[in-house]
Amino acid sequence: MLLQYVTVLQGLLAPALLIMALNVMLTVGEGRDKPLSAYWRLTGFLVGFAGAIVFAALRATAVIMQRTFVNYPTLWCCVIFDIAVFVIVIFARRITTAWHDHRALLDAANLIAALSIAATTFRALPDVILRLTIFVEPGDPVFTSDMLLRALGFALGAATAIIAACIFRTMRSTAVRWSFTTAVLLLIVLLFAFSSIVANYVYAENNLVFLRLDKPRYIWGLRILTVLMVLLGTMVSLPVVWQSADIIMALMAMTNLTAILLLSPTVRIIASDYLRQRRLGIQPTFDATRYPDIDQQLAPGAWNELPRE
Repeated sequence: MLLQYVTVLQGLLAPALLIMALNVMLTVGEGRDKPLSAYWRLTGFLVGFAGAIVFAALRATAVIMQRTFVNYPTLWCCVIFDIAVFVIVIFARRITTAWHDHRALLDAANLIAALSIAATTFRALPDVILRLTIFVEPGDPVFTSDMLLRALGFALGAATAIIAACIFRTMRSTAVRWSFTTAVLLLIVLLFAFSSIVANYVYAENNLVFLRLDKPRYIWGLRILTVLMVLLGTMVSLPVVWQSADIIMALMAMTNLTAILLLSPTVRIIASDYLRQRRLGIQPTFDATRYPDIDQQLAPGAWNELPRE
């Protein structure tokens, strides 16, 4: 569920916010004599969405094994279009107020906005589309609690992205009231708090796996403890929360620094091997069998050669 939520939110939030922001900046009004800039944005989204469907289908059928040759050019296009959109946003008021005299300038701005939306949608949505195909694991029954949780995570991620975009859509009104500001800040704090809780819980559960304590009773104990800590944080005073957080962060920093110091000999060996291969002019590859002390610490198959995307 959490993976579905994070992936869908990450994939949908950028196109949704971009569309709504450009809708705010480049809309000149309504009426027969007004240009309908929304058609440009809709066309850009549909083109990017169609491309994302095709790309996701090719990846799902293993026609495309490596996606870097598609993602890297798309990334460069997104960077170029984003810079152009940034310039358009700076001059948006001048473009929209003087569109009668410079209609071609408004059309050019809408064209760049549509290209930016298409590139962003094409880059962001394939992973979201592929998430639709993994609600049910191979061999599992169709209607299970895991499937419902994955579907719920997908729906919550999509709803969060749409709600955030719709809030920014209300900025078209000339008078932004305090209620709007409060709603935006509330959403930001809510998303930050929720994502922080989710991320720290994932870290904690991964640590249980590392410590070989990934049995159901330990995992459920961690989940119950997480919920209790959230409830406790809502009941104690704010100074106590901040002081407790400072103490916990200090302990975590001490643990991380200790781990870094203990790993420094291994890092030195690996870095020296990397630099040695670079000086010889060869492609650096790590061969764990050259270093038995390191090899025996690795899980079986952890450093096998994998196909790179």
